[in-house]
Amino acid sequence: MPDTADGARMNWRPLGRALVRTALVVLAMAPVFALASYPAELDLLLPLIALKFALATVWLVPLSGWVGIGGSVLLAVQMTVLGMSDAA
Repeated sequence: MPDTADGARMNWRPLGRALVRTALVVLAMAPVFALASYPAELDLLLPLIALKFALATVWLVPLSGWVGIGGSVLLAVQMTVLGMSDAA
């Protein structure tokens, strides 16, 4: 990779990297949407919020990742509570 005048390396493919990260985020969230419809009957809002903020982490502001993590934790808690209530 060529260097700039101040010696910093140039990043030539930021769009390609962002598209690969977007595909990875969507693939990671796909099982959650499958779980939301059949076995657990989750509210669809939490998976959508988690997907939205995960994609915002890729494209906009990395700080929004904390909301994505919080949404994932809430989703895990909701799935645990539903699993415990079905077992009882």
